[in-house]
Amino acid sequence: MKKLGKSGLIKTPCPPGHDCEVFDSHCEPNLLAVAAFRYHSEMRGLKTDEKPLRRLLQQQGHTIKGSLFGRSIKPNLATQTLTIETQNKDLIFEFGGDGDAKTLSRVTLAGNGQSDCPAEMLPIITKAVNQTMEKMLDLPPASQKAWFEFCSKHPELEKTARAAKSRGWRIDGHDDKEQDYYGCPPGIEWRRIAFSALCGGGSEAPFPLYSPSVLSVYPNQGFPEFFHFFFDGFSDFKPREAIALGAVNLRGDEVGEPFTKRSNGNGLNLYRRIHDNLVDESDDHIRSRTQFHYYDGTGFNQKVGLDSALACHQEMQTQLNQIAPLIPNFKRPKTVVIGYSNGGATALDFQSTIGRRGHDTDLLITIDPIPRAVGFVLRKLTPGDWLSDRHPRTKKHLNFYQNTDLLSHPTFSMKSKPMENADHNIQVFPSDNLYHSSDYSHVHIVRSTPLVEQRVGCELESLLDSSSDTFVLPCF
Repeated sequence: MKKLGKSGLIKTPCPPGHDCEVFDSHCEPNLLAVAAFRYHSEMRGLKTDEKPLRRLLQQQGHTIKGSLFGRSIKPNLATQTLTIETQNKDLIFEFGGDGDAKTLSRVTLAGNGQSDCPAEMLPIITKAVNQTMEKMLDLPPASQKAWFEFCSKHPELEKTARAAKSRGWRIDGHDDKEQDYYGCPPGIEWRRIAFSALCGGGSEAPFPLYSPSVLSVYPNQGFPEFFHFFFDGFSDFKPREAIALGAVNLRGDEVGEPFTKRSNGNGLNLYRRIHDNLVDESDDHIRSRTQFHYYDGTGFNQKVGLDSALACHQEMQTQLNQIAPLIPNFKRPKTVVIGYSNGGATALDFQSTIGRRGHDTDLLITIDPIPRAVGFVLRKLTPGDWLSDRHPRTKKHLNFYQNTDLLSHPTFSMKSKPMENADHNIQVFPSDNLYHSSDYSHVHIVRSTPLVEQRVGCELESLLDSSSDTFVLPCF
């Protein structure tokens, strides 16, 4: 009859012998939990938002009397009750017990005089609420507020993201005009688990509800260790293949730059080869410990470009800040940013922007970076390289470059150069080409240069080892 729900509460269908209409209207576990939470908050001097409780009651057919400011929701610590005045009969939640461990003991309709809720549900719900209140009181006020914000805003973010994905990353804007969606995709696993572990009340009316049973396994099974943001070059964006590699931010039918109508996937293929060769001590591919984001680096379609990457990164960092005080042994995922060709320029812009916002880039890798679109032409005509500088919050920068390209473009040679302030500038020569071709070009640096593949792989593996306190061998 009972099963564990996503919020950690017992989900109970209407038992035999009960008035199911009454049971469904005021014995639903999420309603009991949020009512108990409201009472316990009042008892312990915490002022909480009543909107979740009001929304749940309205979903279950109750019309609340009074205004939105609480005159119809009345905790009474003297009588140990929480009364909710409705247009029909008042709902009365009764509590009993000593000290702070007040147990929800009965739920009645005014004038009925009997509890219509199964007795075994009530202590389970009260236990969850008591654990939540204990955790809440351990937190400073700012963290308490952040917990409420995470629970209330996450369903809205997910709803918007699901709608945007179904419409080709478009949403309704001002005056009902469609606009591009910039932000995270729906269904990111660690966010779903965090919501289940920390928020009750269902998707329509969430509120803080602590679930130690979920959190006990969460540090090992919930968070990725790395966020990888990869920006590919001109005529290289290949979304369907990126999804096969685990990219979370794509549908598969997106289009990058609109001119060549080609998708060579040069940068993506390098990324695949590197990850296929990276196996940790438990024979677990690094990919399983990584949340992979793949973007077009040319700057033409920002729904799958820099603006979207920045919006999603900020959204995730905000949520990590909100839930970090609640997660035992929390470790923030490290950020790795990689860019090839035009995507190298975008990777530099990305790390510069998130740095200005106060976030670290743990590893930045640029592979033959050249400016995007107009910047590429202007670099040929004006001083300067039209590339962003390394931000002080970028912990390590590795730059690969070649200056022998002759064949990549009929008009312009695709030559890069050392980056100022990079930790390592590694020049690649025709002799480094796997095929020893004298016609070494901008694309050979990712297609057939083992030096690049091996060094990038080493840097990623070293970062992985450093996150597990393993001795780290330097890369040469």
